[in-house]
Amino acid sequence: MSVAGTAFRNDEPAPWRGSTARRSGTPSARARQRDFEDRLVKAMHAQAQAHPWWGYRKIHRLLVDDGWAVNVKRIERLWRAEGLKVPPADDTASKPPQLQRDRPGR
Repeated sequence: MSVAGTAFRNDEPAPWRGSTARRSGTPSARARQRDFEDRLVKAMHAQAQAHPWWGYRKIHRLLVDDGWAVNVKRIERLWRAEGLKVPPADDTASKPPQLQRDRPGR
């Protein structure tokens, strides 16, 4: 039976598609992916430690400037997975300053 030029019905699978339960990538490719992500997380932690008040967007910008080819969505996912957070702002910084009276008691 020749595959080229043979018409398939919609209910029968094409023979060249194979199994749908395939893994993506080879074991060595997955190992390289994990290694890349481990190095990225270390770099992300170093930048977050150097700049504790910056969030994942600014840390992403620093990593890209350092030569990492990574998008902001990946950094956000890793940021949350690592449990990194920006410290809460001081309450006094968000309140408006109290007006000082020239003459107290009036």
